[in-house]
Amino acid sequence: MTSIVGDVNGDPAEERTSPTTQSEPPTKKRRSGKKGNDPDLSAEERKRLRVLKNRESAMRSLAKKAEYSAKLETQQKQAREAYQETRQSLELLLIKTKALREALGDVPDDVGQLISQVEASMEKATALKNMSDEVTDDTERNGSEVRTEEDRPTGSEMTKKGPNSGV
Repeated sequence: MTSIVGDVNGDPAEERTSPTTQSEPPTKKRRSGKKGNDPDLSAEERKRLRVLKNRESAMRSLAKKAEYSAKLETQQKQAREAYQETRQSLELLLIKTKALREALGDVPDDVGQLISQVEASMEKATALKNMSDEVTDDTERNGSEVRTEEDRPTGSEMTKKGPNSGV
């Protein structure tokens, strides 16, 4: 089929022949159905390439885990520092309120409630620190087990790889 094509800028038209006839062979090689499966490679080369890709994927996964672990460690360090600061300020407040109680002799209800609130806050802070320590211990024990949302396989990946593939 012949068509005349002109340029938008008014340049003279040129004739082009479109390859719509069936007699011309295709210029591209047809690939097999699998994505990334190069028909020019032998089975051993494809296997070697697959192993390399799996290693690369594993390295990326390990890098993500290391990054997550470092981020978690930083957060835990910040939480411990915040706990220490809170604990120190609560202890100082408790000392001051107890000194106020002794100075006043008979403690007004407001001061008594304040002392109770400070003591309750100290107990909560201690409980939070214990929980943080438990999480730290669990993370250290199961460090290699930590998974981010990106690491978790989706349903389609599980059916593709098989649920018992160990991957």
